Amino acid sequence: MGFYLELTGQLGGDRRLVRRARGLRDRRRTALRPFFSAGQGSFARAAAQEKSPALARRWGFLMNMELESFATAFHKHVRVAA
Repeated sequence: MGFYLELTGQLGGDRRLVRRARGLRDRRRTALRPFFSAGQGSFARAAAQEKSPALARRWGFLMNMELESFATAFHKHVRVAA
């Protein structure tokens, strides 16, 4: 939940959400793990190691998706909701 809250705050430019997300981080988690469960072959793991945004890494996730991909989808849905 904290990852989504911080991601939404960052993409939407709402620093309040980013600040609230900080208190939800579990600092006991030290190992990175895949965010998406499907497609975790060696190629997917290598791509996730390379492409994972810093935001995802702070929350302990590896993703084969750059932050710009999230931003594109986010802004498309914001326009629809407005």
